[in-house]
Amino acid sequence: MELHPLELKERLDAKHDLYLLDVRTINETDICLIPGSHIIPLHELADRTSEIPKDKDVIVICHHGQRSFMAMQYLRDRGFPAVFNLQGGVDSWAANVDPEMPRY
Repeated sequence: MELHPLELKERLDAKHDLYLLDVRTINETDICLIPGSHIIPLHELADRTSEIPKDKDVIVICHHGQRSFMAMQYLRDRGFPAVFNLQGGVDSWAANVDPEMPRY
């Protein structure tokens, strides 16, 4: 399931208990990062799945939404009940929510 950046902002503003999972590389997250995100690059996800809580809504983030979609599918296949892909990634977040965020 996809989550629009404005929906994510509403959930964050309402203090929902979310786990923001950014699957971009460290070089990418050094450019910009949604506050509160946990960084687990996609190529490390299989080895670090145990770090992700199953009792929270997990919002998966990447640059444009493709890698996060793959990560979302991977987690759902492993029994995570509530995993969402941030539609359009951090690029869409910057365009719709945080115009101060650097874009690349």
